[in-house]
Amino acid sequence: MTHFQAFDSFDEMMEAERKAQELALVEHNKIPKSVQDFFVVGAHYAKIEQEYDMVVFGTVLDPNKDAYTGKDVSPEEREEVPAHMRWCRSHSVMDPEGELGHYWIIGWIPITQTAFELAEESGWSVPPQIFSALCRDMDIIPASIKKEFIEYVKSTRRKNER
Repeated sequence: MTHFQAFDSFDEMMEAERKAQELALVEHNKIPKSVQDFFVVGAHYAKIEQEYDMVVFGTVLDPNKDAYTGKDVSPEEREEVPAHMRWCRSHSVMDPEGELGHYWIIGWIPITQTAFELAEESGWSVPPQIFSALCRDMDIIPASIKKEFIEYVKSTRRKNER
């Protein structure tokens, strides 16, 4: 279900946005550093968007490269990516071509290139019930952080089931 919020002024809207960002940063800081560090350029992820009843799939991009041409971006053109976010292209049934933006890694589940390609072949139309099947291949996680990562994934799934 989509939620809309009305504001009496621009300042009130900006204050609500500031508070939402603070809450998201608190959630982000609960994610183990090893999990945060896993999502580097080229990593693929999936995330259930409960309010839209869909799964979003994405790829972490290099903020130093143009997302369309792959050419280096000059320092003047480069967007600063906050440490708690990643520069990505995210795909879904709502935006099959992919939306560029800075995204929080909260709720991300790592997926393989193969799982990403399967989702793409399906037109990004993967029901949330099938989502877990795509996320089973935890062999992409280094053994040194696998236990911590699995605990993170379980906690994310529990939150999504509520």
